[in-house]
Formats: sequence, structure tokens, C-alpha cells
Amino acid sequence: SWLGTKLLYEQISFFFYVRIFIPINRAISVCALMLLGCLVLFAYTFPGKLKLNTVHAKGFVRKPAVPQFWHRFGPSNLDGEIPERMKRDEPKKIPEHLDYGPLDEPNSMEYTKVLSALRTQIGSLYAVDISGKETNFSYAHLSRRPWTEQLRANFLWAVNLHVPNKTQRTAYFEQLLSRQNPVAQLPRFAHAIIFHPPEIREYLVGPMNAPTEIQLLRTLPYQKRPLGTIEYEALVDFLAIQCTQLDSLLQEVYGASYFRDVPSAQWRLGTNEGYSARSSGNGTSRCQTKFDKPNAFGRPHCLMPTFTSPMITHEAPDRRRMWLRLMHQVITFIQHPVDIQFYIPWLSDVGPVEIKHGICLFESTVDPPGAPVRRHYEFALNPSVEYGLPTVTENDHTNFGFGAPGRALTVRFITSLFNYDYLFDVVFHTTGVVEFAVTPSGHIHVDAFYPWPEQNRFKPVGLVQSSNAFGFLSNTDLLNFVIHHHLFHFKLDVDVIDQRNAFDVVYVYGPLSLNDSQTNLQGPGKTDPSLPPGLWMTKKRVKTEMEARFHTKFEVPAQYLTCAKADQFSRSGPPNLNCVALVNKGAIKTLLSDTHTEAFAWTRHQLSVTRYHDDEPRASSIYNGVDLVDPVVNFTKFSENDESIENADLVLWVTVGNYHLPRHEDLPNTVTSGGKLAFYLTPHNLFRYSPDALQCDRFFTKNVSRFKKLIGFEDPEWTQTVYHNPSRGSDGTRKQENPQL
Repeated sequence: SWLGTKLLYEQISFFFYVRIFIPINRAISVCALMLLGCLVLFAYTFPGKLKLNTVHAKGFVRKPAVPQFWHRFGPSNLDGEIPERMKRDEPKKIPEHLDYGPLDEPNSMEYTKVLSALRTQIGSLYAVDISGKETNFSYAHLSRRPWTEQLRANFLWAVNLHVPNKTQRTAYFEQLLSRQNPVAQLPRFAHAIIFHPPEIREYLVGPMNAPTEIQLLRTLPYQKRPLGTIEYEALVDFLAIQCTQLDSLLQEVYGASYFRDVPSAQWRLGTNEGYSARSSGNGTSRCQTKFDKPNAFGRPHCLMPTFTSPMITHEAPDRRRMWLRLMHQVITFIQHPVDIQFYIPWLSDVGPVEIKHGICLFESTVDPPGAPVRRHYEFALNPSVEYGLPTVTENDHTNFGFGAPGRALTVRFITSLFNYDYLFDVVFHTTGVVEFAVTPSGHIHVDAFYPWPEQNRFKPVGLVQSSNAFGFLSNTDLLNFVIHHHLFHFKLDVDVIDQRNAFDVVYVYGPLSLNDSQTNLQGPGKTDPSLPPGLWMTKKRVKTEMEARFHTKFEVPAQYLTCAKADQFSRSGPPNLNCVALVNKGAIKTLLSDTHTEAFAWTRHQLSVTRYHDDEPRASSIYNGVDLVDPVVNFTKFSENDESIENADLVLWVTVGNYHLPRHEDLPNTVTSGGKLAFYLTPHNLFRYSPDALQCDRFFTKNVSRFKKLIGFEDPEWTQTVYHNPSRGSDGTRKQENPQL
């Protein structure tokens, strides 16, 4: 930057001034430095020739992230504009049939071929044609038909990659590790879901680049289908009919009316019972009359519907029902206005969507940020007595400093579901630890609270009857912050050395674990009043799946170990098995009963261990949110057959989550600070020492002066002090250490 150039020039000038009477044999060096100074001044004086990497923005100068005195030739940029980042040459365009990985979702070419094969097999099948050409079976053609016809049509709901089985995946990755050439590619088949009234059909189609096989995997009752765009829009029209008849009541109670005064053309085209000109409204509702008036807060006089997922419940197991609520159509920021507002255009969820750069791979420091992955500081104190206390004399085992910076490789993707965003991270630490984390953000749902302020809002009147029983009331707005919880489930197919593993649990005990905090126990059955209480542990081999359902008990801490096959252990060999430990920092258990968690039974335990099966790919499905009585995937059945998990291929099912009690600081959005939910796979006697013990940027020194130089504290005040204690200054006060080391 120009500041760096100016400082360099001043240093060169100062150097020449103080050494003007140098010997002749050093004149060449001085001339070389003068020449360098001239070159730098040339770069500064003629920016049109050599452009400085300078960022100007209304009187403030920011140094570039990577110091560069100049970069490529080009016009000057001193008019306040931020220069574009230097870019490498763009790579050549990759052919579409090669522009995907072996486990990527179908690309546009594969989607087109799968759709063509399905239409050949089924006949009339409506779907989105990404070619842009509308046909009689394009979704664009179907969307203009009445809702009744659309709901009766065969419609392609989803096309996803059918993940190859474990045997195929293992063989593929072993070829990559052994550097075999050529590597046999994984088969790429599609898993297609078709709404085919009166049922749902799932097909296996492939290979996707040239389909030759179409297999019907299963059929499901049509009432288990998730809520789609067609059904959603039909419900919006249905509410337009109902709310028009209730318009006077809505305006009286909410000061607003339904956002749609008349149903859409798709409703009016059909012979829909209940629709008439009288019930279609006349355009004089509160929402319609204020429609054209600009309002920075949105359209608060309009009510928008929000729907739950369709549900089949115990109360009505033979019916598909749905709950809805009407909300004022206001932007999110009305909850807490801010200076900057972003407009994100709405995109239809119909048809294939390609997300570029949806996964990010980057290196970062460890958590906590900027901290070392390991350190130790132990220099002897001198003199032998300080502040009246004896100190340690200098010797080899107490006179050293050691440190190593921590780094990790992070794979991140973010998913947006309704009002919440979730940051998912998989972090590979140099220590061999693998971290799995999810962090919620987004904006909270709130309830309008009437009347406000309530006269007895702070009076304790019991749990359910209290106005703040379901969340905190806002101090400033007519809002009720609703309590809710976030639950996440992870499937871990852990193979330690090979696929023959066992599962051990190490329990840690103390006097409190035995409900006897008064007893002075040093171990199980060992009591000595003259000794302090102790801790001890026991290890248990878990043999069956029903035993491997775990709840967190804080009074008996547990360590969960997935270990290599037992026949590797011998009395003449190492005393410990090679294992991987699971450490869950976000363990949670649902507070709902088993009766109401049949569709998401994985919430009942923080950890379940089962034997691997290809037909148990996940603990839930897109249909489970609909049928709460007889879910398509019943996770409890994964364990109920109680198979042996000794010397078997094991799967760990891990649950993390939290209970969120929103408060004012969740406005305008829930912050990520303190919200991370994570668990870790850590090596446990798997290596001789930590895998990063010999990392190239570690340091070790027995020289206190060198240690101070390495951590960036070369203070003259320190070097002149009579004490050799780098943690204190000459006045006896403790110095701040560099947190990186």
C-alpha cells in the first residue's frame, strides 16, 4: 500500500543518513538500497504504470489482506472504487456429462433421460421439462388446469440419486486409496417418486446416462403424501372462499382481511362446490382497499395463511387433516426494525434446482478461535525466593516452552427451512478428531398477544392458565415469543480398522453416583476416613441392540467407545483396544411421550447403536411428518429384533438439539453465538500419540528469550528485568500471553 511504500522510503533514507560515512567497500550495498527506494517511489509516483494494491473508500484506507507492493499492470484506481480481486484464468468448460461427482445429485442431462424412461414406462406423466419446450405433459400445461384435475394427475414429485450400497461404496474408495487406474465408477441410478393416485410409487431407474432398468421399489397410500405446491395453492383458494364469508369478522378482530379477494382461475375453471359470485368478494376488503398504498412494513392489513404438514393422528387415523393460522403479511424486520433490509426474490419450488457452490471447503483455526491445539509453559523462576515463597530451580524438566497452532479443515453447507437457517459443519482436526456441528439461525415465529398489556400478566396463576406459559412476552411489542425445540439426527457408519467392531461403555463413578455423598469412598467398597474421596471406572461390553439405547445420566458419566474386533486383543499385546470415542456436547431428549413420537422415535434416545443393514438407510422419511400413527419408517424396529452387535458392522445414531426460549435478543434474527450443537469422534488408543504431534509448525525451546520472541513479547522492559519469569514484568505484574501459543 502507499503507507508501506512511504515507510520503506523513510527507512531507506534514514539508513543512508546515519551511515553516510561508510567505508568504500560498502558503497555498493548503499547504492543498491537507493535503487530499490527509487523503484518504490517510481511505483508510487506513477500509478498509471504500476498500480498499487490500494483500497480507497471515502477517506479511509484499508491494507490488503495479503501485502503486495504492486500487482499487474493496469489503469490507476484512485477514484474511490474498490478494485476487483485478482482472478486466475477461468478453467475450460467441463462437458456436462463429466461435470459431477460420483455421489452428486442427477444433473440436467440425467434428469431428462430418467424422465423420458419413466414416461415410456408409465405413459401420461406430468413433470417439469427443463428443455424449455412445453408439451402436453409439461407442468406448465398442467398448472393451467383446474385444481381437481391437477390433484388427480400423475405427477413426478422428486428425482434423487439412489445412493449405492456400502459394498459398492467401500470397493470404490478402496480403489481410490490404492491408486488403481482406471477406477471403476460407482453406478448412478435415480430414485424417482411419483404421485400416482390413488397411491405413491417409488422407482429405481438407471443407469441415468442411458437407462436400461426401471424397477418398482414400493407403493404407499396416497394419503401419506407430503404437502406439495399444487395442493398448497388449492388450499389457498379454498381459504379465499371461506375467509370472504368471514371478512367482516376478520376486519373487526384483526383489522385486516384475507390477502386474496377472489380465488384463482384454476379454482374458477372447475365445478367446485361452494363457489359463487356472492362469495367471491367485491374488492372492498381491508386488504384490497389498501393494496396500492406504499408501506415500508409490508401489507399489515392483509392476512396470509401458513399450514402445518398434513397429519394423520390418533384422534382421526383414517383422515388426513391440516392445521392453519392466519398471519399479518409483514416483513420479518417489522419485529425489530433495522437500518438495512434485504430483498430476496421468491423462487418456485417446482422443478429441478441447481445450487452452485452450495458446499464450502476451507481451512480455519480451532475452536476457540485463534487458540493453540496444545501448549505448555514452564520456565524456572529466579531468584529462588519470590514474594516470600520458594520457587523452582532451573533444570531440564521444568525449563521449557512448547506450543503448536491449531488448524482444521471444514466442510460447510447451509440449509434454509421455512423461517430457520441451519449451518452444518463437518470439521477435520489435525488431532484426528472429527467434529459434527449444526448451528441454528433465522427468524423466530411469534404470536400476537391481545389484549396488551394484560392487567395480570406477571401474576402467577398456574402453568397453563398463565399468559406466558408458552413463552416470554415482549416488553415493547404485542408479541409472545413461543418456546420450541430443535432436534437433529445423525447416522454414523463407523468402521474402526475394518467392519468387525464391538461397542464398549466406560462408566465413571464417585460417592454421589451411589446416592451417598457423605461416604468417603476411594473406590468400590473402599472407605478410609483419612483419605479424600476418589473416582473409579468400570467398562462394559454392550452385546445387543436393545442394550445399546442410551440416555444421558449426569450422575454417572459415560464414555462410548467403538472398538476394533476383539480378536486383535491378546494378553501379551497392548492392554487397550483400538477405539473411537463419541463425545456428545449437544445431547438432548424429547419431553414428549412415546405415544406422540412414533413417527420420530429417534428423539427418545441420545444414542442408539444398531447392526448395519442396507435397507435401513435413514431413521425417518418425507412421509413420516404426515402419518404420525403408522409411520413409513419406524425407527424403533431397527432395534426391536435385538441383533448382536459384537464383532459386527455398527451404526451409531446420534441425536443433538436444544430447547429455545426466544427473547428480545433473538430480534431481528437468532444469533449463532452460543448456539452450536456438536458431537465429536475422537481417537481412543488408536494411535501411539496424537497424529499432529510432529506437525511442522510446532516449536519447543529451553531459552526464555527465544520463547518471548516467538510469542511476540520482546519488550525492553522484560529484557532488563532481573527476574527470568516471562509471566511478570519488573513491577511484579503479570503480563498478557499470546493466546495463539
